[in-house]
Amino acid sequence: MQLETDVQTLRLQRTEHLNTQDEMREKVAKLPDQIQAAEQKLTLIRKDYDSVSLLPRDDQGIEFSIDINGETLTDKTEAAKRVSAYFSAASKNPGKDIMVGNFCGFPLSINSQMNHIFATLHGQTAHTAELSMSTNYIVRGLQDIVNGIARKLQKQTREIAEMKVDLQQAQERADQPFPLEAELTQKSDRLATLSEALRKEAMARANNGEKPGRKTFYFDRERRDKLRNTAKQAGHRPQEKQKNPEKKAPQLEKDAQDLI
Repeated sequence: MQLETDVQTLRLQRTEHLNTQDEMREKVAKLPDQIQAAEQKLTLIRKDYDSVSLLPRDDQGIEFSIDINGETLTDKTEAAKRVSAYFSAASKNPGKDIMVGNFCGFPLSINSQMNHIFATLHGQTAHTAELSMSTNYIVRGLQDIVNGIARKLQKQTREIAEMKVDLQQAQERADQPFPLEAELTQKSDRLATLSEALRKEAMARANNGEKPGRKTFYFDRERRDKLRNTAKQAGHRPQEKQKNPEKKAPQLEKDAQDLI
């Protein structure tokens, strides 16, 4: 029946609501620590960003210079060759940082992973990116790491703001009651009342010696169908064999209709 379907649907919705509440409570428990860790990292990134902001600049941006083995190089082509000379050592020691020198005020190391070369600038926090194996792009790759610090600062700031919004929403939803609780209670009570009435009716029929069957609370389907069939049969008998045909068939039809 529709009432039973409604109750089942509402119970499923309440289960989903409770599961969501559990997820929100888990967020409320974890997000504060995650926000704190993210803010600490943001502080480190900002310090590196401030250091980059103080570097001397020309019309092309930050003035290029790199220190390798105590020698300061300003020629990009020569610098690329000197850096690439460390690629072989890195490839022979995968996963190990090979110190190269100093770039833009940050210690520079390279590392080989899965036949790829990565460069890392070690500031207050590490800034890493893959380097091209071609000397034509090595310097550009190093410069991209430095320029990427500003983007990291913006990204970290945005992620912290999003986590704070998530925390606020999780706190609001964690204790939010199921909005259809009143409807569920009302329909559950009605279903329980109807089920109890059906149970009592079934017991009464059993006590009266009636055979169990598919009964309903509103009418005896078996008796209704029997009377309806009898009425139809009476209406089709030869006239000479009927007893009071004008009365019996209509009365049986009436009995059947009264049970519907």
